[in-house]
Amino acid sequence: MAIEPYGWMATDHEVVTRLSRGCDMLAVTRHDYAAEHSFEYAIDGTIVTGYRLRHPHDRYGSAPDRLNTFMRELGMRLDNPPDEAAWDNNYSTAAPRGFALAAKVTGVPLTPDMLDRPLLVGPIAER
Repeated sequence: MAIEPYGWMATDHEVVTRLSRGCDMLAVTRHDYAAEHSFEYAIDGTIVTGYRLRHPHDRYGSAPDRLNTFMRELGMRLDNPPDEAAWDNNYSTAAPRGFALAAKVTGVPLTPDMLDRPLLVGPIAER
Protein backbone atom coordinates (compact mmCIF):
# COMPACT_ATOMS: atom_id res chain seq x y z
CA MET A 1 0.00 0.00 0.00
CA ALA A 2 1.23 3.48 -0.80
CA ILE A 3 -0.10 6.75 0.56
CA GLU A 4 0.34 9.93 -1.44
CA PRO A 5 -0.29 12.78 1.02
CA TYR A 6 -1.68 15.88 -0.67
CA GLY A 7 -1.36 14.13 -4.01
CA TRP A 8 -3.57 12.84 -6.79
CA MET A 9 -1.13 11.41 -9.32
CA ALA A 10 -1.86 7.79 -8.37
CA THR A 11 -5.24 8.01 -10.12
CA ASP A 12 -3.96 9.84 -13.20
CA HIS A 13 -4.66 7.47 -16.11
CA GLU A 14 -1.13 7.67 -17.50
CA VAL A 15 0.42 6.98 -14.09
CA VAL A 16 -2.01 4.13 -13.33
CA THR A 17 -1.16 2.32 -16.55
CA ARG A 18 2.58 2.70 -15.93
CA LEU A 19 2.46 1.60 -12.29
CA SER A 20 0.36 -1.45 -13.12
CA ARG A 21 2.68 -2.93 -15.75
CA GLY A 22 3.37 -6.50 -14.72
CA CYS A 23 1.08 -6.35 -11.69
CA ASP A 24 -2.29 -5.30 -10.30
CA MET A 25 -2.65 -1.74 -9.05
CA LEU A 26 -5.54 -0.12 -7.25
CA ALA A 27 -5.77 3.53 -6.26
CA VAL A 28 -8.41 5.52 -4.42
CA THR A 29 -8.16 9.29 -4.25
CA ARG A 30 -10.05 11.36 -1.72
CA HIS A 31 -9.83 15.12 -2.08
CA ASP A 32 -10.65 17.61 0.64
CA TYR A 33 -11.32 20.39 -1.84
CA ALA A 34 -13.30 20.78 -5.07
CA ALA A 35 -11.56 18.00 -7.03
CA GLU A 36 -13.35 14.70 -7.60
CA HIS A 37 -12.74 11.53 -5.56
CA SER A 38 -11.83 8.62 -7.83
CA PHE A 39 -11.14 4.88 -8.00
CA GLU A 40 -8.82 3.17 -10.49
CA TYR A 41 -8.15 -0.56 -10.77
CA ALA A 42 -5.61 -1.63 -13.38
CA ILE A 43 -3.94 -4.88 -14.37
CA ASP A 44 -0.74 -5.05 -16.42
CA GLY A 45 -0.99 -1.58 -17.93
CA THR A 46 -4.74 -1.60 -18.59
CA ILE A 47 -7.39 0.19 -16.54
CA VAL A 48 -9.95 -2.52 -15.81
CA THR A 49 -12.49 -0.54 -13.77
CA GLY A 50 -12.56 3.12 -12.83
CA TYR A 51 -15.16 5.62 -11.68
CA ARG A 52 -15.62 8.90 -9.82
CA LEU A 53 -16.57 7.88 -6.29
CA ARG A 54 -19.78 9.93 -6.25
CA HIS A 55 -20.85 8.40 -9.59
CA PRO A 56 -20.50 4.60 -9.40
CA HIS A 57 -23.04 4.30 -12.22
CA ASP A 58 -20.55 5.97 -14.60
CA ARG A 59 -17.80 3.31 -14.79
CA TYR A 60 -15.15 2.90 -17.48
CA GLY A 61 -12.24 0.62 -18.37
CA SER A 62 -11.74 -2.67 -20.20
CA ALA A 63 -14.18 -4.44 -17.80
CA PRO A 64 -16.25 -1.69 -16.16
CA ASP A 65 -18.69 -4.19 -14.64
CA ARG A 66 -16.03 -6.50 -13.17
CA LEU A 67 -16.53 -5.24 -9.58
CA ASN A 68 -20.32 -4.88 -9.70
CA THR A 69 -21.01 -7.66 -7.17
CA PHE A 70 -18.74 -6.02 -4.59
CA MET A 71 -20.14 -2.58 -5.39
CA ARG A 72 -23.72 -3.75 -4.85
CA GLU A 73 -22.71 -5.42 -1.56
CA LEU A 74 -21.48 -1.98 -0.44
CA GLY A 75 -24.79 -0.32 -1.31
CA MET A 76 -23.70 1.47 -4.48
CA ARG A 77 -26.37 2.16 -7.10
CA LEU A 78 -25.03 1.06 -10.44
CA ASP A 79 -27.90 2.12 -12.68
CA ASN A 80 -28.11 5.59 -14.18
CA PRO A 81 -30.12 7.86 -11.91
CA PRO A 82 -33.27 9.16 -13.62
CA ASP A 83 -32.53 12.64 -12.29
CA GLU A 84 -29.07 13.78 -11.21
CA ALA A 85 -30.67 15.90 -8.47
CA ALA A 86 -32.17 12.72 -6.99
CA TRP A 87 -28.81 10.95 -6.94
CA ASP A 88 -26.96 10.68 -3.62
CA ASN A 89 -23.77 12.64 -4.31
CA ASN A 90 -22.77 12.61 -0.66
CA TYR A 91 -18.99 12.79 -0.18
CA SER A 92 -19.34 11.37 3.33
CA THR A 93 -20.54 8.00 1.97
CA ALA A 94 -18.76 7.92 -1.41
CA ALA A 95 -15.17 7.93 -0.15
CA PRO A 96 -15.64 5.28 2.57
CA ARG A 97 -17.37 3.02 0.04
CA GLY A 98 -14.45 3.48 -2.37
CA PHE A 99 -11.96 2.45 0.31
CA ALA A 100 -14.21 -0.47 1.32
CA LEU A 101 -14.27 -1.59 -2.32
CA ALA A 102 -10.47 -1.40 -2.42
CA ALA A 103 -10.35 -3.66 0.66
CA LYS A 104 -12.71 -6.19 -0.98
CA VAL A 105 -10.70 -6.26 -4.22
CA THR A 106 -7.27 -6.53 -2.57
CA GLY A 107 -8.23 -8.57 0.48
CA VAL A 108 -6.44 -5.99 2.65
CA PRO A 109 -8.76 -4.22 5.11
CA LEU A 110 -7.83 -0.60 5.69
CA THR A 111 -7.62 0.04 9.42
CA PRO A 112 -6.60 3.11 11.46
CA ASP A 113 -3.61 1.26 12.96
CA MET A 114 -2.05 1.12 9.47
CA LEU A 115 -1.41 4.85 9.82
CA ASP A 116 -0.17 4.65 13.42
CA ARG A 117 3.12 3.02 12.48
CA PRO A 118 6.17 4.47 10.74
CA LEU A 119 5.62 4.91 7.02
CA LEU A 120 8.34 4.08 4.52
CA VAL A 121 8.49 6.97 2.09
CA GLY A 122 10.23 7.22 -1.25
CA PRO A 123 9.76 8.37 -4.82
CA ILE A 124 8.44 6.18 -7.58
CA ALA A 125 11.22 6.13 -10.15
CA GLU A 126 10.82 6.39 -13.92
CA ARG A 127 11.89 3.37 -15.94
